[in-house]
Amino acid sequence: MSETLEKEFNRLKRAILEKEYAHLNEQQRKAVFAPDGPLLILAGAGSGKTTVVVNRIGYLIQYGSAYHCDNAPENLTEDTIAWLRDYLDHPDPSRKESVRRLISHMPVPSFRIMAITFTNKAAQELKDRLYSQLGESALDVWASTFHSACVRILRQEIELAGYSRNFAIYDTTDSRRLVKECIAGLGLDQKVYNPKGILRLISSFKNSGAGPEDLQNEYRDNPRMKNIALVFAAYNRELKRANALDFDDLLLRTIELFEKCPGVLEKYQRRFKYIMVDEYQDTNYAQYILVKKLGG
Repeated sequence: MSETLEKEFNRLKRAILEKEYAHLNEQQRKAVFAPDGPLLILAGAGSGKTTVVVNRIGYLIQYGSAYHCDNAPENLTEDTIAWLRDYLDHPDPSRKESVRRLISHMPVPSFRIMAITFTNKAAQELKDRLYSQLGESALDVWASTFHSACVRILRQEIELAGYSRNFAIYDTTDSRRLVKECIAGLGLDQKVYNPKGILRLISSFKNSGAGPEDLQNEYRDNPRMKNIALVFAAYNRELKRANALDFDDLLLRTIELFEKCPGVLEKYQRRFKYIMVDEYQDTNYAQYILVKKLGG
């Protein structure tokens, strides 16, 4: 194969990709076509960050790393180059799949991509937009909230952490009731230790990675905080006894599982080649640690 044919193939390939993604602006296309490695996109509200996530996933599944790859097919001929030139000038939907197979380079299986966002509404929008663009192949992308992704992992692996797979997930009402029972069980006054406020503190501690022992050590000279640590510890014990997790536990137990069972962590690290987090700036400590471990 001549060097001239190879250069022309790569020029046409990039031109075809730029034309297919012409609905994006230059900076968006730069992010969509970005090569492997860490990538941080900074943009204001309403500027199309989710659009970039959706199109980047589509590009990876359909084209892999084609844009920045200078490889060309070994059997490249003048006729192939002419065929690509004609397609560039006169795009024909009936030839699109053939062109895609020719110019793609190491396309990524959809099940190796994880896309995480924060709300169920945003996750559903992501799924709908992916399906609209990719069809059935979009169904294998792990597009979900942090909590849904962790539930999916825990339903498969949590027995290694001493729970059964049919664990219950407590909502705020369930958790508040349990905190109230723990306060009463410790003989504390609910007017002083308000269940709603205590639950809010427990959630904050969990999301910062702190446990009851951390509170007891940090606040050993603070009687009120020592009692809150006791409530926290009792609450965790009762959750475990009931084979239940609260929303914050979904992340924490996944992280703990990864730390205690390196083989489980490696399984998911190997599975996900790409992890994309929409609105990454809103991650708390636990969410950050989860993503860091999966991307390790």
